[in-house]
Amino acid sequence: MAEQLTLDLDAPTRAWLRRCARRTGRSDSAAAAAQLQELALRDAVDAVAAWSIAHPTYIEDSEEETTLALAELA
Repeated sequence: MAEQLTLDLDAPTRAWLRRCARRTGRSDSAAAAAQLQELALRDAVDAVAAWSIAHPTYIEDSEEETTLALAELA
């Protein structure tokens, strides 16, 4: 569900956003939403990457736990 948001932008940022809107054939509002969604996605990917670096053996540990659990069921 979309919500309205009012932004105060400086002139260079506003000009950049208008260029983005023209380049993509979107309204200024749609272009701003697309840019913010992209930033949110990048932030999420960065968070997953950082977590993966902090837990380097996660996949191996998970596979081992699955193997042990399946062996208990057999």
